[in-house]
Amino acid sequence: MKFLNHLSIFVSTLYLSWLNRNRRDVRLQKYKTLYGGQTENAEFFLMELLFLFLFPTVLLSQAKLLDDFEEMSGWKAIASEGTTMKLEQADGYKGKSLALHFGFQGSGYAIAQKEFKLDLPPKYKFTFFLRGELPINNFEFKLLDAHDNVFWIKKLNVEYPTEWTKQSIKKRHISFAWGPSGGREIKQVEKIEFVVSAGTGGGSGTIYIDDFFIESLTNDSTGSKPVVTASSSIIHLNPTFALDSDATTMWRSDGTSDNEWWMIDLQDMREIGGLVIDW
Repeated sequence: MKFLNHLSIFVSTLYLSWLNRNRRDVRLQKYKTLYGGQTENAEFFLMELLFLFLFPTVLLSQAKLLDDFEEMSGWKAIASEGTTMKLEQADGYKGKSLALHFGFQGSGYAIAQKEFKLDLPPKYKFTFFLRGELPINNFEFKLLDAHDNVFWIKKLNVEYPTEWTKQSIKKRHISFAWGPSGGREIKQVEKIEFVVSAGTGGGSGTIYIDDFFIESLTNDSTGSKPVVTASSSIIHLNPTFALDSDATTMWRSDGTSDNEWWMIDLQDMREIGGLVIDW
């Protein structure tokens, strides 16, 4: 329960730290009061803090705007036989958005496609805001290369959000669909598609897309070295020992204060699949 109680405090403090990038330290002095000044419990909370800080990844990122839809140049409508569709501008999350109107007669698909000529970084994610006014149907996001290879994520029978909701599609979510490469990793994109295909709902409706970005996620082998600090430490048990992959070493505070803390700054945007704490 303590883990959940501190989530809002942690997120608020990280957000304030992000706004003031010259001040990287995140101190959360409130935990002394929350834990009644008990050092042992406070140190346990710090490990909870570490889990929250590492798992979602650092807030700073390398984001590139692909389209804000303030103009519609380059977008092409592609529909299956018997499907009606139209692309136009509409009110967006910010400014204007892309509106994809469709009408299915049974099965079918409606595609919004655009050429992008994009070199993909080693690790990445695409983000965009999405909302919809439509029955339950499938959603597809596709990357096409210059050799007619198609890579995608296909979500079946999606209940589309009626309010603007940020979507995130990471490299690991995208798989080979078809094409002559036989499944080799895509490195260069020629075209990108947003697709609605008929699911259990079919019928007609509209999806809206805005603020389309790609973000580069630092490759762990090439990223900056994490910086580890702490409020205090015992000689030969310094803060860096908590990350040295040696089970025989550890960090330990000197125990002179109830306001002890341990912090890791990853320096870059990272994708982390998990965290093991040996307590």
